[in-house]
Amino acid sequence: MPFCTNVLRVALNFKEEMIASVLIAEYKISLDEQMVIRALKTDQMNFLYCCYAFNKNYTRLNSYVGEDKESTETEVSEEEDLRGIAKLDQNGIKIRRISKYKTLPLDFLFKKVLELCTEDFGSKIEKVAKWGIEYSENFLQALLLNRQDEIACIYATKYKDDANIDLMVFTLKN
Repeated sequence: MPFCTNVLRVALNFKEEMIASVLIAEYKISLDEQMVIRALKTDQMNFLYCCYAFNKNYTRLNSYVGEDKESTETEVSEEEDLRGIAKLDQNGIKIRRISKYKTLPLDFLFKKVLELCTEDFGSKIEKVAKWGIEYSENFLQALLLNRQDEIACIYATKYKDDANIDLMVFTLKN
């Protein structure tokens, strides 16, 4: 996995969007938030489409469990990935690594678009809306959470399954 992840980083850095899209779609890759940010900054929206279309919009976390059953979560580094499953804590007690995953939801994506793309955020959010992917989360609610009411109204018919009672309650409360 670290090799493919490094190749993906190189592809994103050199704006090789098609290579990055194929890598994320076909291989096991440890996506991180910096890759998403890089893709947004360089307008590599097809890569982000592949991340969400192929359900690769998650980052892997490590959770270390020792004798005292406490766990701490950290992002996986490639160095740790290569080291293996077990390691020692500061007291020399052997602890084991359990992989957990953190999903990068649409709300995260929209927040990053609004934060990083101050001038053309509307066009990027519309590109995401045009993807037409069936998400496990409510697309319209993610738009409304980020104050994108106009775009939510425009695409309400496309995501009509998301326009349900839960969304109505959400809009009335907020």
